Amino acid sequence: MAKLVDIVTKFDQSRNVVTGIKTFVFDNFSAMNTDRGKDFPAMLFKPPSSNNATADASMKNWKIDFYIFDTYKPDESDVRSLAKVWEELEDLARAVIKQVLLDRTYGLTKPTNEPAYTLGYPMMNDALVGVRCQCEMRIFFDCG
Repeated sequence: MAKLVDIVTKFDQSRNVVTGIKTFVFDNFSAMNTDRGKDFPAMLFKPPSSNNATADASMKNWKIDFYIFDTYKPDESDVRSLAKVWEELEDLARAVIKQVLLDRTYGLTKPTNEPAYTLGYPMMNDALVGVRCQCEMRIFFDCG
């Protein structure tokens, strides 16, 4: 039986295996600046736009949207290039998708479309850069 909390837990647990992700946040963008004590790189998992809580027992598509953020301040002690930071973050996002799909407990299947990765420029007060991963996953829903 797949519920939203199961999917969120699955993404959160992926950071225990995907080396490099230090913080998990399930919320919207504002949450990235709310908790000043979080460590980076951080994963922000946005609530799926297709919550099928009233679905009958069947396969349903969920729109998955998550971000991997890191701080980037090249004028200080960070000697990495912006391209290198993006590459590292995209590798983390790909590893998360791979890890989430290893366990079929909740009936997650591979994305119904190729995940799209979008690069984000430095923003907000923390000079965060990020990679957004968007895809749609089919998930078995059993509400019975």
